[in-house]
Amino acid sequence: MGLPVMALLIPLFAVMVAIEAIIVRDKKGYRLSDTLGNLGCGLGQQLIGLVTASLMLGAYSLVLRRCALFHWDSSWQWPIAFIVTDFCYYWFHRACHNFGPLWAIHSVHHQSEEYNFGVALRQPWLTDFAGALFYWPLPLLGIPLPTFLIASAFLCLYQVTLHTRAVGKAGPLGAIFNTPSHHRVHHGRDAQYVDRNHGATLILWDRLFGTFTPESGEIAFGTPDQLGSWDPMVAQLNPILTFLRIKRIRGVSGMVVSPNYLVAQFTLASIAGTALLLSAPFLSAWQTAAGASFLLLAIAAIGALTDGRRHAIALESARLAIAPFAAFAVAGAGAAVIAASIAALSFAWLGRFDEMERFALRRGRR
Repeated sequence: MGLPVMALLIPLFAVMVAIEAIIVRDKKGYRLSDTLGNLGCGLGQQLIGLVTASLMLGAYSLVLRRCALFHWDSSWQWPIAFIVTDFCYYWFHRACHNFGPLWAIHSVHHQSEEYNFGVALRQPWLTDFAGALFYWPLPLLGIPLPTFLIASAFLCLYQVTLHTRAVGKAGPLGAIFNTPSHHRVHHGRDAQYVDRNHGATLILWDRLFGTFTPESGEIAFGTPDQLGSWDPMVAQLNPILTFLRIKRIRGVSGMVVSPNYLVAQFTLASIAGTALLLSAPFLSAWQTAAGASFLLLAIAAIGALTDGRRHAIALESARLAIAPFAAFAVAGAGAAVIAASIAALSFAWLGRFDEMERFALRRGRR
């Protein structure tokens, strides 16, 4: 999460980088050009977070106020917040590696061929938008905003400590917790390491859901298709532009996107359209316009998927991301939570199909 609270930890990050650079100075570790690129990506994320965080935290507070199922007045909120935040992060991170549009954002973090604390700061500038749909269970469970912020900050700081070659395997602790060894696997570009070990603080989720692989031998870091630039702006834009340049996808007959997915999405759009038509007399003009505009976008996205058009996946991704905001505009916070739930499940479902065959950046295929 690109929350401004992380800016308070920048001095600590600087100290960690300096200490590690001294420890590994006789080994392959830091390159000035790579480090400057990493830090530029991290600084840019924090600056953009000044805008995006207010939107995300405002949405969190709204759901918490209107839709919270529980109200905590005990210390139990803390372990629940840490565990649920970690669990949500696992699924967000896993989705980023298995769904083309999200990988186009997240791949920035994997571009470096080095592995050090500086790489931890190489963050995508659009990560808040990408992650927003995956953290809605926290306000729904009534986790107070300050508790969520502290839990998120802890997860971020912990993950910084994972980006180092200075620490070997952690022994028994590695059975439960994520370690530098486990996370080195995650950054590997060799076939056996691709899309493995997605956890934040706990490696239990990877073990439970079948995405765990132990470290074995020397690891080559980075992505199969190297960026070829140290410029943070190029780092952020190149994967997105690459994704948008993908050739025309196969249509439904080619089974890239399941017909069941299209039927389900069109059914949901039809239900929403019927509800909008029935409730239109009781809505304001702007609410009606917002609902109608979103449903027209749904028709366009489903049609593009059916026809196998070039930007179909990107258009559908945009529609799913907008869905909670459109639902809130028309029907309030409760509808927004339902829409966010459906959108998150839809992202997961869409991510099962073979977009990654077309989006070759991760596995080096064409």
